[in-house]
Amino acid sequence: MITLLSDMGTKSTDVACVRAKLWHIGLPIFDLTHQIEAHDKIEAAYLLKNSFLHFPENTLHLAWIDHADTLLYCYYQNHHFLAGNNGLLTLLGQVNEKNALVLPLETEEKKFAFLHALPHWAEKIITAEKTIIDYALPKPIVQLNLPKAYKTGNTWKAEIIYIDHYGNLVSNLHKNDIIEHLNQPFTISLRHIAKIKQITTHANENHAGELFAIFNSAGYLEIGITGANGAKNGASLLLNAKRGDRISFQIEG
Repeated sequence: MITLLSDMGTKSTDVACVRAKLWHIGLPIFDLTHQIEAHDKIEAAYLLKNSFLHFPENTLHLAWIDHADTLLYCYYQNHHFLAGNNGLLTLLGQVNEKNALVLPLETEEKKFAFLHALPHWAEKIITAEKTIIDYALPKPIVQLNLPKAYKTGNTWKAEIIYIDHYGNLVSNLHKNDIIEHLNQPFTISLRHIAKIKQITTHANENHAGELFAIFNSAGYLEIGITGANGAKNGASLLLNAKRGDRISFQIEG
């Protein structure tokens, strides 16, 4: 099985052409998304990290976000990944020299790597034409780190890492970080504009137009507006919020 993720959008034919180049391999191909904000590796990593385990082991995940001079292949949690060596895959977790290889990207391929290089290397990985390590380059793996929520005093400091189709604001504060405090009074604040005193199980527990906080399917704290249309009245629009804005979870008393 093969998955595709990119910031290419669906207006051009590039995605369809990549699928055509992979078709003869004979494996099912799934599009995770091609609507990543341009060059946004944080958003791409969040979506890839929280979706790949829904696929069978040994699935090959192909991702192309932003520019890269070399490719990076890794085998992580029994899944294969191939992307530009620009930090994207290191945002997934423990991706390093022990489970990853830097692969060459020919000069003529760099401009259209998603269209040409990824299908080319995907076939090599799947067909095991040659042990992939034989192609490895002695070059460093570009490392990036996802922003992490942290606690100072009685307050957890977090930030928005993703805004979904409904305009909901996904933070990097995970349920496991604050689970011991959920039975205590608390206040969730977004830039001192929005204040929420409870976390509900479902977004539709509130009345239409009301602000809510939930833990999403990946376990991250998410703020939104019940019944919102992201393009017209989502939380991101009405609160003038963007990725990187601060969210705090303050334990009262």
